[in-house]
Amino acid sequence: MKNRFYLFIVFLLVILLNTNVYATGEATLKKIKVNSNACTCSKTECSISLVAENATITYELTDSNAKVDRYSGFNVDLLSEITSVKITVTNTVDGEQVENVYTINITKLEKQNNFALKSLKVNGSAMKVGEDIISYNYECEYDTKKIVLDIVPVESKFKVIQEKEYIFEENAKTLSANFYIEADNGERLEYAVIATRREKPDTTLKSLKLDYGTLEFDEKTTEYEITVPYNINELNIEAEANNKDAKVDIQNDDLVVGENDITITVTSNRSKTVYKIHVIREENIDKSIANLSSITIDEYKKLNFSENVLEYDLNFYEIPNKLNIHAISKNEDSEISVLQNDNLKDGSKIIVKNQLNENKVTREYVLNIHLVTGSVSNKKTILVCIIILVITMAILLFLDIHSRKNEKKRYLKKVFDLRKKVEKLKNEGKLIPRIKKKNKKQEGKEEELEII
Repeated sequence: MKNRFYLFIVFLLVILLNTNVYATGEATLKKIKVNSNACTCSKTECSISLVAENATITYELTDSNAKVDRYSGFNVDLLSEITSVKITVTNTVDGEQVENVYTINITKLEKQNNFALKSLKVNGSAMKVGEDIISYNYECEYDTKKIVLDIVPVESKFKVIQEKEYIFEENAKTLSANFYIEADNGERLEYAVIATRREKPDTTLKSLKLDYGTLEFDEKTTEYEITVPYNINELNIEAEANNKDAKVDIQNDDLVVGENDITITVTSNRSKTVYKIHVIREENIDKSIANLSSITIDEYKKLNFSENVLEYDLNFYEIPNKLNIHAISKNEDSEISVLQNDNLKDGSKIIVKNQLNENKVTREYVLNIHLVTGSVSNKKTILVCIIILVITMAILLFLDIHSRKNEKKRYLKKVFDLRKKVEKLKNEGKLIPRIKKKNKKQEGKEEELEII
């Protein structure tokens, strides 16, 4: 039994001694590649053979805290048959510095075949080709969906290995379209076309203004609706784009009675955004028949209402969340509605709408909410200060009267104790009366004592 146990321990030791364990703190590299091809490594000695004039060496650190004298992705020129590159890796383990020097031997093979390109087109656009160029950059429009390559090698007998088309992933900015030129003996050379989408041009509006009516404009909102009276037969529109290079086109015809559509198109480099204003021009009728006879507001007593005045400014020191509005129509057969009367703030617009049921004539009164700031808004503060001042004065007056009463009590107590002491001395015969002429001041004090 003991012999089996010892054999098991020896077996474990043999395994551990022959296993490379890269723990945190070691100065080691992994996944060493040259031109994207994996190297053959024995501990710190690595080797690779390739057909190339230069090489890009990449690797990963086993421990991210280790330091190197050459960062991953550096380039070297292959000027001789064998090029040796050294990478020094250092790290600190238990307070001691550990160092490993990796040697990468790159054997340069002679090119047996001419893999050069005669021509290369990307989505129909010709690229400038060169014998030593294996990577091409192509810039395309922001909305390009795919890349199609038209490749002609110098050696017409060589085979071109490529995909029919290379598809951009959704929201991807770049795409790598790789292809190969392959010789009869199976030797091949890899090429790459790196396609990059341009940024999408900004085709939004910075501002949109009308010479009649107002719009709550937001550059992300592309549709609006407005109603104008019969006497407005055209609208003058000012539109400014965020992109100075963008073109703004306004299609605006004379307004007819009823529904009209105005379009503002912003275009820039194959990108466009269309804004629409739906305009309703009212019929030629007297809208005063839908006037209100009165509007009263519980929270705003000073509203000076007139039935032909359709817009009012309401100034508040503190804006309520909602107004209690009471409206009365001149025509009994009508329906009154109050719109946008929730979550009020500075700049809110409340619309009191009166619609006649008989002919659908409507009248709208607009209440503009404003927050008043400045010295006028300090009335409440002044009133509070006055109240505090009055209370403070009352407290001080009370304390003064209370203090006087206490002082008078103390004085009377002293007088009482003195008279009591005198009486006691008289009774014991210890008080010898002295006849002394009293002055008027003393007589006054004695009189005061007698009164007390």
